[in-house]
This record gives sequence, structure tokens and C-alpha cells, in this order.
Amino acid sequence: MKIKILLLLPILLPVFTFQSLAYDKKGKITGDLPNLKNQFDNVVITMRGFEEFGDAITTVDTVQAKGGKFEYHFSVPGTRMVSFTLLKNNEEVTVLAIKDAATSPQCGYFQEICLGNEDIKINNKYTFWPEDVVYCEGLKENKWYYAFDMNLAPAGDKVTKQFIKAHPNSYATLQAVFFQKLSFSNDELSDMLDLFSYDLKQSVTYLMIRKYLDKMMALEKMNYARNFNWLDINGTSYDFKTVLGDKKYVLLVFWSSTCKECSEEIAELKEFQEKYATLVSIVNLSVDNDYRKWKEAVDEEKIPWYNLSGLPNNKDGIREEYCVDTGPEFILVNSDGNAAIKNINTYFYGLKMDFIDILGTPLK
Repeated sequence: MKIKILLLLPILLPVFTFQSLAYDKKGKITGDLPNLKNQFDNVVITMRGFEEFGDAITTVDTVQAKGGKFEYHFSVPGTRMVSFTLLKNNEEVTVLAIKDAATSPQCGYFQEICLGNEDIKINNKYTFWPEDVVYCEGLKENKWYYAFDMNLAPAGDKVTKQFIKAHPNSYATLQAVFFQKLSFSNDELSDMLDLFSYDLKQSVTYLMIRKYLDKMMALEKMNYARNFNWLDINGTSYDFKTVLGDKKYVLLVFWSSTCKECSEEIAELKEFQEKYATLVSIVNLSVDNDYRKWKEAVDEEKIPWYNLSGLPNNKDGIREEYCVDTGPEFILVNSDGNAAIKNINTYFYGLKMDFIDILGTPLK
């Protein structure tokens, strides 16, 4: 019996379509678990797409197993996160923990693996492992997905041009570039995108990064003063000339009320303001889409500089104008309204280093 459930979230990306990379290739999962052959008769294979790339689909297929063996054919756009649940008489037995053969012996197990259109084999030939731990051979994308996951890997474990040259067909690496895009300069990101294969350049992920890069390169050349017209929590409008005042620079700080990291930056920003009070005007630009939560956060934090947004009526205004979806992110603008630093900084530490270059005075 094969059951398929499609969970479609109300997210539409009409600009993008899955092209040749999506379904012109197929993958296969072959399972051989002799040590568990009497403990399960079906396998539930769950494949979860990445909403970030317009693939908001989860498929749940139940595949029959005989003598511990099963086989599953599939085709996915890019990659999916996959898990395996063993059933016996329609009752759950266990969720498999998967050891990726491509990773080092020190690497642990995964209950979800990142899988492209690959042919993989799952077995439990190593009897000294627990029964629910299986060995997976043939995985290509999984190792790089976890290696470049900034939530798991060290902050310095970033994608490099040298790595892309060696792995131009790795979709997981392309995805990692998407998630790490704010940590690269526009020139670095452009060079990286050029190194991916033709097939990956047809993918939704590539097109999204390219759209982001085009926007950032336009921002690099644009005059921020031109479209600067945002509101504080009381509905008072501010243009660029007003927030600049008699300062030389405006520091734009992108944040949201639900961003823990944004709150953690406030103390350092206050120290920064004291150091450069005569040179820099700080302006928080909120990417919140809930006016009440934004107002409560502003009142609670008691931040002594400008806090502006498009709310309550233009909730996507900041996001669309500056191509920024989250925080904390920082960009320094000079008195003419042009970017003083080439790319947006994800970390305030990076901004301080840029200030040393511009002003010759480090923040102590």
C-alpha cells in the first residue's frame, strides 16, 4: 500500500519555476536491514521540502518491506530532508538513526538526512551498533548540508570558492551559499555563483540568490536618502535629512522584535553610540510585520535612538526596499545617502572593523 499526503502551505513564488534540475533525474533508496527483518513490515519515508526555496511540500510514503528489505524510487527538486519510520502491524517501531558513510568516524547519527536525486543504500551490517542505527552509503548532499549549517557548524565553517570549484554540482552547497549570503561581499557572491554548474544555475535556489545579489548591487549604487521615509511608533515620519542631523554617517540597524540576537546587540550599540556620537546617527529599521509587537519591543528596550518602520500600513516596506528579511544586520551610509561600506554586515564586530578602516579610531 502506498499513501501520499501533500501538505501545501499558502506560499506562492510565481517568479520562479522548477526547471531542468527539478525532475529530469531520479533517485533510489535501497534498504537491507537483516537484523530488524522480523521487527517491521513497512517503512514510512517522509520527505520534507525547503519552504525558503518555494518547495513547501512534505510527502509521506509507506513502502512495504519483506525480510528486512525495501526499495523506493523518487524524484525531487533540489534536495529534501528525509526520515525513515519502521512499522509493524501499522504501529511505529522506531525512527532510524542514520550514519552517513561519507562523514568522518567521529560524526554522529542523523534522524533526517539531506537527499538529492541520488541512489543510496541503507543497511545495518555493523552488529555492534544499536539496532535502530543504520549505515547509509551513496549520500552526496548530506555531508555538505550539515557541514555548512551555521546552526551546527562553527561560525568559520563557510563555503569558499575553492570548495565550489571542487563541487560545482552540489545543491546542498548552493543552499548553504543562500543561507550564508549576508556574510559575503557582493563581489565574492558573484564569483561564487559563476562557479556552479549549468544545471544548478537553472534551479530556484540559484535564481533567488541571483535576485538577492542584483538587489544588493543596486543598493550598493543607490542613494538611500531618496526613498527614506519611515515612521516611528507614534506615526511621525522621518526622512533621511532628519535622521542624519549634523552627523557624517547614518548606521542602519535592521532588526525585529522576535530576534534574540538583535536584543543582544543593543548593549554594544549603546557603547558604539557613546564612542561615535558626534559622527554617527543610529537608526533601527524594523522588519516586523506586527505593529503591536514592534511597539512593545521598542518600549521595553528603551533604545535612545531612532526606531522606524513602515508599520502599521506598509508592513513589508523595509523588507522590500532593502532586501533584508531578518536581523540583526547593519549598513553604514554616508551623508550623501550612499553606502560607506560595500556590503551589509551580519555581525556588529565586522562593522566595527570597518569603522577602524574608515575613521582610523577603533571602538574600545
